[in-house]
Amino acid sequence: MDGVPLEDMARDVSNAFHRQTLDAQNHRKEVAALHIDSDALRKEKDSVYEERNRVVALLASLFPSSLERHPDEDTEWEDDWRWIVFIDLPTGQVSWHIHDSQMSLFANIAPHGGRVWDGHTTEEKYARVSAAAFGDSTPSHSGEKPS
Repeated sequence: MDGVPLEDMARDVSNAFHRQTLDAQNHRKEVAALHIDSDALRKEKDSVYEERNRVVALLASLFPSSLERHPDEDTEWEDDWRWIVFIDLPTGQVSWHIHDSQMSLFANIAPHGGRVWDGHTTEEKYARVSAAAFGDSTPSHSGEKPS
């Protein structure tokens, strides 16, 4: 075989196979670590949503509110994020999408109350929350910031 002893070829093949095996093992460890990181991030995100939703549930119990279902035709939202809690603050409507897994926090809120989104943006929503928190009861309509 062109002057290369069979033992040298076998050793080279064995070494290459060993390196590939180590690379594959390291790759599996890296993938497992990414999976663990992904699970930890998901749990942290879920925890943050639960904290937020506990406060939203409190607001919903203090002000007129209802749970409405996001239209099925709108494919922007996943099926388990189609519930929306609408709350009528003195400063205007606010709303949040609620994950199915946290609907128990809203068990005391009536479903299908007929509320529809008034077009408020996220910025308007939090301006309305701030205005309500700091005593400005001037209604804010979509497109207008509370004074």
